[in-house]
Amino acid sequence: MNLFAKLNCVKYLSDTEHNIIDLINKDPVAFTQMTIREISSLAFVSKATIYRFCKKLGYSGLNELKLMVTASYADQLQHADKKVDLNIPFGKTDSAFTVISNLRDLYERSLFLATTFISVKDLQQIAVDLIHAVNIIVFVDDEQLHVAKIFKDRMESCGARVTVPANLYQKISLAQSAGTQDIAIYASYHPVQKRHLELAKILKGNQVKMVVISSSDDHLLNHHGDRNLVVGPIDHEKDKIADFAITIIFQFLFDSIYSVFFKERYEENIENLRASYLKYRNI
Repeated sequence: MNLFAKLNCVKYLSDTEHNIIDLINKDPVAFTQMTIREISSLAFVSKATIYRFCKKLGYSGLNELKLMVTASYADQLQHADKKVDLNIPFGKTDSAFTVISNLRDLYERSLFLATTFISVKDLQQIAVDLIHAVNIIVFVDDEQLHVAKIFKDRMESCGARVTVPANLYQKISLAQSAGTQDIAIYASYHPVQKRHLELAKILKGNQVKMVVISSSDDHLLNHHGDRNLVVGPIDHEKDKIADFAITIIFQFLFDSIYSVFFKERYEENIENLRASYLKYRNI
């Protein structure tokens, strides 16, 4: 997770810890060059508070915090200001070269949005939860069904039981029949629609563990998640060429879930893939 996004997500911060965040945001480069004595003086905090703040963020100490400030700031400078329209990345008179260049920028910007807020710790725990799930139910918007089906095929090659409901009737039916040993992955960039919250309430009522993949500005749907993969917000426009950015983001996140899931039982999954390949080749 990008540090600056992480700072916006940390809960239960004290006033003195907010002083440290303000100092980082004011001049990230200068912060990395300060001694602990200088930080203590400028933020009006004790050295002990600084170390507690580092621990709260999951870092071993001030040096690791400074490294993350440097890496996150460089990441922002490289990607955050990409001048590309995510809804209409090219125009009628653009050359083929311009179209390709703009799409490359769109991919970079989309991946930045996909990774800026992501919690590696949550991603790791999601993979462990999926290993122990009896059934995995993937709820996505219609536009992303193809992404979910790719995820389903890959997970099933590793022995997981995955269902992707294709319409609202199937979604309601599966939500109502799901149980405590199942996991629902609920991924949507359009959570304001009433049906999303209704389905989430059904799942929570059945005590189904929920993994929610949604925008950072969607507080309602994120509230229902036992685990959350939060991604950067995208402006929704009626006029768009395609859902380029949303598709890239969801494909990346589902690929990430599958990859970490695969890694947890690496040797076993490699053997499963080899067996499937040999079986297919001999058909």
